[in-house]
Amino acid sequence: DGSMTGNSALAHDFKIDATANPPTMTFYLRKGIKFIDGTDLNAQAVKWNMEMITKGGLYKSTTDYWKAFDVIDDHTLRVTFPMWRNTMLRAWENYYVVSPTAYDRNGNDWMRLNIVGTGPFKQTDFQRDVHTKYTKNDSYWQKGKPYLDGVQMLYVADQLTQEAIMRSGGAEALTTNPKVGSRFLNDPAFNVVTKAAGPISMVPDSLNTDS
Repeated sequence: DGSMTGNSALAHDFKIDATANPPTMTFYLRKGIKFIDGTDLNAQAVKWNMEMITKGGLYKSTTDYWKAFDVIDDHTLRVTFPMWRNTMLRAWENYYVVSPTAYDRNGNDWMRLNIVGTGPFKQTDFQRDVHTKYTKNDSYWQKGKPYLDGVQMLYVADQLTQEAIMRSGGAEALTTNPKVGSRFLNDPAFNVVTKAAGPISMVPDSLNTDS
C-alpha cells in the first residue's frame, strides 16, 4: 500500500496539464492518512520521498524527467516535468512512500529492513531468507480493512520445497512460475490463479539506422 495512483492510491485525485510550458501533474492527497509510526502522510512527506528516489538514481527511465516538486498545501503536490511523456501517469503506480521521520530517526540501513509505510499491516519481525511477519494495522485508513489479523511471508528459493510446503498445508498461497503452477492445475485441493503477461518490445528509431 502506498502508491500514488494505484488501487489503494494515496492521492484521491490528480490533474494533468500536458500542454503547459513546462507540463505538470498535481496530486491531491487523501486527508487523515498516517504512517504506521503515527506521523502524518502529507505533501511534504511525499515530496521528501520523491526527492530521495531521484537522489538515489532509482527508476531513471522516468525520474530523469522529474524537474521539480512544489508543495501547494499540506495535501496538494505539483510535479513539474521538462517535457511530457505519455508513460508518466502509469509510472506513478510504482512509487511508494515511507515515513521521513522514521528515516531521520533510524537511518538508511535500518530503513532497508523495516517497513514504515501507510499500509494495512505492520512489520513485526524479519529474518533474511526465512520470513517476514506482519500484524494488522488498526489505524489503517481504509475502514474495515485489512480482513486478516496478520500475515507471514515465507522465503523459499527451492521450487520442490515450495511445492512440498503447499501440499503439506504449511502455506495458504504461493506466488510462483508457470512450471511450478502447472503441477497444481489438476488437483482439486488447489485454486490456480493466472494472469496474462504482455511482451517486452524494443522499438528502434527509424530515423537513425544505428539506434
